[in-house]
Amino acid sequence: EQSESSEQAMPDLSEMDGIIIAGGHTPSYVSALAAHRSQLSRLVSGDVPVIGYSAGAMAASRHAFVGGFRHQGRQVGNEEASEGLDEVSIVDGLALVSPTVVCHNDAWGLDGLAITIVEQNWSRTVVALDEDACLIVDPISGRTALYGTGRIRWFTRDAGGVSVKTQYPDD
Repeated sequence: EQSESSEQAMPDLSEMDGIIIAGGHTPSYVSALAAHRSQLSRLVSGDVPVIGYSAGAMAASRHAFVGGFRHQGRQVGNEEASEGLDEVSIVDGLALVSPTVVCHNDAWGLDGLAITIVEQNWSRTVVALDEDACLIVDPISGRTALYGTGRIRWFTRDAGGVSVKTQYPDD
């Protein structure tokens, strides 16, 4: 039994020079850090860098994918990415980046999941990162840069449905 709330257990973030949110269980990260959303946002706006990978990157989203692989009973993603959930679950994330981030896209084949998230208006944009892809987002301008050998795919709604733009490291 936990005697302290996650807010009490959290260290004072104001003295941090940088923050790393590692891989792990996405729903747990979002739940544990939700009470600190505004403090994290202030730090990022003040030029404190945040590194998130895997679950940490997904938790950083405004609308975070925390698990699930089905929508209305139809499989739209890979069960390996489900975090033990059946139906796709999108929750308020840490709001450090606007797009919904999906990681391990090439390994788990999550294009269908990304399309579903946009089609259902759970998020305006999904960025799906392959293994060995590093997306850097400038917190002020929103400009992005891709590093590594993996690709990223941007899924956005347009008049005809969902458009997909694939970005390779050399683009």
